[in-house]
Amino acid sequence: MFPILTPHIEIGRTKQIAKVVPCDANVEVNDTVYFFGGEAKKASNSAADTMPVVGMVDAKITSVSCRVIAQGWMNCSGVVAGKTYYAGSALGSFTDEVPVAPAIKQSIFVAQTNSIILVNIK
Repeated sequence: MFPILTPHIEIGRTKQIAKVVPCDANVEVNDTVYFFGGEAKKASNSAADTMPVVGMVDAKITSVSCRVIAQGWMNCSGVVAGKTYYAGSALGSFTDEVPVAPAIKQSIFVAQTNSIILVNIK
């Protein structure tokens, strides 16, 4: 685990590991991100230098800071309940299709409903 994401809060019985961090200006809510040079940047399963994913952005605090969740609940649109999602090939994306080599396979979250996900970076 990356030490930058060690702070946590308790939500019911689920521990949420999240932290506000510096990020690229182009990072958006629901992006998958990795860390480089002390800031969050969009990840892609087709580029090893943008992996591994360390979390998902659940809030953009300023144009260059965001809240990254490595474990816990968050809202997310465009998902299907019950499906597992992986880092996608487009920068910052995720997919429900299991990536095949040479893409890097990394599980990011499971959709609990069509709008709520449980992030559990593996």
